[in-house]
Amino acid sequence: MLFNRKYIIILILFLAGSTSLRAQLSFCANYTDAGDPMGVSNTWKLSLKGGYVYMLYSNKKKTIRPKTLSIVVFRESIKDYLPYDKAVMEVQDKKNWAVFDYHFVEAGNYKVLIQDNNHELARSFVSISLQGAKKEGEITIDDKYYSNSVLSFCTAVDNNMPKGASKAFTTGKLYIHLLNDKPLGVDSMILMVHKKTVGSTTYDQYYDLVKAGIGPSYNMTYLEYNFTEEGEYQVEIYTQKFIKMGEGFVQIVDLGQNPTTTDNKKAPDNTIDPDIGYYNATMSFCEQVTDGKLIKESNSFKSGTFYVVVRNDKAIATDSIYMDVQKKAFNADKYNIYVTSKTYGVDKTSPGTYFDLDIEETGQYKVEVFNRRMQKIAEGYVSVR
Repeated sequence: MLFNRKYIIILILFLAGSTSLRAQLSFCANYTDAGDPMGVSNTWKLSLKGGYVYMLYSNKKKTIRPKTLSIVVFRESIKDYLPYDKAVMEVQDKKNWAVFDYHFVEAGNYKVLIQDNNHELARSFVSISLQGAKKEGEITIDDKYYSNSVLSFCTAVDNNMPKGASKAFTTGKLYIHLLNDKPLGVDSMILMVHKKTVGSTTYDQYYDLVKAGIGPSYNMTYLEYNFTEEGEYQVEIYTQKFIKMGEGFVQIVDLGQNPTTTDNKKAPDNTIDPDIGYYNATMSFCEQVTDGKLIKESNSFKSGTFYVVVRNDKAIATDSIYMDVQKKAFNADKYNIYVTSKTYGVDKTSPGTYFDLDIEETGQYKVEVFNRRMQKIAEGYVSVR
């Protein structure tokens, strides 16, 4: 069958024009007031902590009817792209384009879809690398990384190995030694000490918390610790992201020193009755607190700063609180992505307290607040969009 050359040319031009009118997703550094992307690239090198890249959706000459569009992000795994994150892209009235400033925090190859009610409008791919990030083949630390570690108490360390190890010592200084079957992989650790109260069968009294630097390439570390009070102690070591590195137990026998004055060590906070509990405490979230009143209370906020409010039916009975924030992974049931942790001073006679929290990434978050003994006061859940 023969075709007229003129019609072939017209058909080619028609198809080319149709392609140019298709919706398009761009990754860019900036954009104009008319919605044209600037600095477009599908390969980005960001800082070690990640960075923001604009996702600009263009519907060409057609106005976008929905008020919002869905962004669905997939991250490349060994065999395929797996679900990673979701976000909402807001659309301005009578605009034929929309933009979202997305925060990439992990290196990898990504597939991004723009959808309207699960109907795909556009897709594109982007590759993210982080400056100074670990390379493929370097260690990945998870909950099982330190499963073979050994924590020891000893009187000396010789050639990096414990000497005079025991489960019982007299009051005074000794060494806490941690040995792993592979490099420790972190440059700092948190040592948490709990003590048994008289008549208790559990280590129910928070006693001390120490932070120390360590060598990530070594498979061992140790530090000197001064036990000034007799008793039975539990010592736990964690990474900064609260992955447990090791645990040990030791008994200390008193030699007559005054535990409240030796080395000017601050006595533990014994004003909290462990039987009282905080079962009536509640946690709320709001945009502002004015004269004790919560302004625009909600469980959903735009990225940025909002307030966390903890209220109890009795005095909070601690002079400091510890706040821990975890994020839920995409399509997961658990909040297992560490976000941040902070300690705040509070008035122990007050029945509550509040503090600001800044979250820039969209997602679902769990906020937990503990007293000085690491007893949970309250927890709450909040969505950031």
